Amino acid sequence: MKIRNAIILLIVLVFSLSLLAGCKQTPITPPPVNEKSCVSDSDCACGKHKSSGECFFGNKAFVNVEDQCPDFCTGIAAHLEIKCIDKECKQVRIEPAAECATDNDCKPGQCCHPTTCVPGTEQPECAAVSCDASCQAGTLDCGGSCTCEDGKCTANLNNITPPTSGKCTTDSDCVASECCHPTQCVTTDKQPDCAAVSCTAVCAPGTLDCGGSCTCENEECIANLNDYTQEEPIPTGACTTDDDCVPAECCHAAECTTKDNKPDCTAVLCSQECRGQTMDCGGFCACIGGRCIAELNDL
Repeated sequence: MKIRNAIILLIVLVFSLSLLAGCKQTPITPPPVNEKSCVSDSDCACGKHKSSGECFFGNKAFVNVEDQCPDFCTGIAAHLEIKCIDKECKQVRIEPAAECATDNDCKPGQCCHPTTCVPGTEQPECAAVSCDASCQAGTLDCGGSCTCEDGKCTANLNNITPPTSGKCTTDSDCVASECCHPTQCVTTDKQPDCAAVSCTAVCAPGTLDCGGSCTCENEECIANLNDYTQEEPIPTGACTTDDDCVPAECCHAAECTTKDNKPDCTAVLCSQECRGQTMDCGGFCACIGGRCIAELNDL
């Protein structure tokens, strides 16, 4: 009898042990010791501290995420986030999306004498804008460029030295000294304001009308007068001021014409690129010697 009971007890023990051996025990993860410790970003959170009730960021085991502190957690401008860096939950600034990837993604920010660069999607429409012919110092004129640096469009301005008052370095520094039938030339800093001036529509002899020009010689502006011997009417299709001239094409124009020959561009859509050797992004129309001349960009 005793032997039989011992055998039954042994069988029960063996069966119980086999059952225990087949059971998987769920490991218990101990809570983090450090309130800021983490392994990945998902370990971090921001809200109210479960114990103190104060605004807090750190390991999510210590954070009541249902009780938020918006300005504290994300910043007033929503420019902050919580990241796991070097196994510690830290609050960092959200980096803005890159404006550009290559230099070609950046374009001048203004039509005339630009000083800033912007992404191509923000490039101004300059097809109908006329700019003067001068190379202004501290701009993108005549040697400046747009480049992409660390994801941002950067303006590399020219290093042109502004001309000394009364002195010139290039022909573009020289303009007519009078509004109507000028006979002398001065530097651009002495250019008269002719916006409200009306001149007679004739080619006056011995003036800069209809073929005369200003040039820079030995740092002085020289007037090259026309060779008319008598007063004559301005030829048909000629101009008297830059305002008489417009681009001859709707898109990426490389030639100029007078306003009476202006093309109809109301139904024309142009691409936003700045094409080289056109009047895009810095080029303009000028009235030189009674003719509309295109001053092309140097892209």
